[in-house]
Amino acid sequence: MAWLVVHLAAVAVLAGVGWVVQLVVYPAFRLVGADEWVRYHGTHTQAISWVVALPWFVQGVSTAALLIAPAAGGRPAAVVLAVLALVTVVATVLTAVPAHGRLAASRNAADVAVLLRANLVRTLAWTGSTVFAAALLV
Repeated sequence: MAWLVVHLAAVAVLAGVGWVVQLVVYPAFRLVGADEWVRYHGTHTQAISWVVALPWFVQGVSTAALLIAPAAGGRPAAVVLAVLALVTVVATVLTAVPAHGRLAASRNAADVAVLLRANLVRTLAWTGSTVFAAALLV
């Protein structure tokens, strides 16, 4: 049960950050001028990494712990949480990281749109994890 509470806390933080990024941060990228872009994007990338690193690490550890010693809902619930966690990793590695790599050099509206789509996938997965983990605790 303790790992499920830890998991819930981690994914709730990530869902909250994800929604702020989705509705505020990435749309605001369009407002940054070309002369400021490289510095702005670099600062954003470094800062957001510090914000998400610990909760994402905790999500990974708690997911592994729940797969090893399932809590409420048993192994099927742990597998659902693991699949949702995997979705966030895949969306990040295959889509968001390459887009950020391209954006490091210059702002491109197409890459901002790619980030919005990738982040929406991650945020929906984190939100789903939050709702599912909370339901398991009821």
